[in-house]
Amino acid sequence: MPEESLLSTAYQFIQQGETQTAERLLTGLIRKEPRSEAAWLLLAACKSLPEEKEKCLEFVAEINPENGAALQALSEMLAGRDADELILQAFEDWQIQEVEKMEEMREELAAEIPEEIDGAAIAVEEEATASLPRQVRTVWLWLAIILLAAAQAVSWLRIRELQQALAAAQVRIQSLQTILTEYIVQIELLQELVR
Repeated sequence: MPEESLLSTAYQFIQQGETQTAERLLTGLIRKEPRSEAAWLLLAACKSLPEEKEKCLEFVAEINPENGAALQALSEMLAGRDADELILQAFEDWQIQEVEKMEEMREELAAEIPEEIDGAAIAVEEEATASLPRQVRTVWLWLAIILLAAAQAVSWLRIRELQQALAAAQVRIQSLQTILTEYIVQIELLQELVR
């Protein structure tokens, strides 16, 4: 299961109060991706002991020192206050930032892809994702980015094929020029003989 799916599933388990199930998912994910900021955030929400929550939030701060919501949650915990809402808010903020990053990537790719391909992909994306939850829209956006990249690769392949065809045509033209030059030399020799 991809990281985003695991994170979304863990988040849903936390929302349903099934923190032990979420913790098992997140622990497995952290073994594979030890620097997953979002996994550590959600793991903090699963922990019942304040020290364990603090340790998870410290990992988040180490991974991303600019995560203001996580730092605020950590300071609340250090002050002896409950920070579960802030922890979940930090995860939701992370999700929003990830979507924004993907949109920036899509915009960068779109700048390199012909407008008609990009326009069609955006229209399909907007129509298809309007009623979907944020996590599903995130996956859909990744798929759109992959499709746009594939379209760009196809364009590059076509350009490469055209370049190869042009190079082959240039070789043929040079070959014909050589043959034509030989004929011209032979015609000149014949003309000299006729005189």
